[in-house]
Amino acid sequence: MAGTVRVTFLRPRGGYRDRIRAYRLIIDDTFCGKIKRGGQVNVDVAPAEHVARAVIDWTGSPPVAFTAVPGEVVRIQVAPAGNSLQVWQAWTTTRYLELTLLPSVADEREAGC
Repeated sequence: MAGTVRVTFLRPRGGYRDRIRAYRLIIDDTFCGKIKRGGQVNVDVAPAEHVARAVIDWTGSPPVAFTAVPGEVVRIQVAPAGNSLQVWQAWTTTRYLELTLLPSVADEREAGC
């Protein structure tokens, strides 16, 4: 879509925690998709400041702020915050998952033939 910036959510394949469950992805308090283990989800947003979160049931990640800049792809990794033995994290609202802002890359959709 013209005039938008691509945000790519990535979820690593490894680990046992939540291996068969999907995380819900939220940008600016709006649901924008689900991501499974080893998956990737692309979302187009307007160029601006945004806030992303990932949630599962009643818990999730702390919010991560990012700036969507035209010509770049914002990349965000979604992963469990810890390992299967850290069960106490399930009783928090923002410490069960973690979002990591990865270095942006050039948006190849902008490049011509």
